[in-house]
Formats: sequence, structure tokens, C-alpha cells
Amino acid sequence: ECLKFGAPFTYASLKKGKESAKGQYDFGKMTKLLEG
Repeated sequence: ECLKFGAPFTYASLKKGKESAKGQYDFGKMTKLLEG
């Protein structure tokens, strides 16, 4: 389920290009929170 959310989110961020770094940061932060 986490990957299902992550994949489209990351793809959308990469599509924006300029905001890809921001998207990856948010995704990494979210993953860290989920992992505890």
C-alpha cells in the first residue's frame, strides 16, 4: 500500500522536474515516519 501511494506521488514529482527534489524529500520523510 505504501508503494501504491509512493509510486504515483514520486512520478508526479518527477513529472514536475523542478519539484522532484522536494517530492523525494517529502517521500523520504513520509517513509521515515511510517518505519518509525
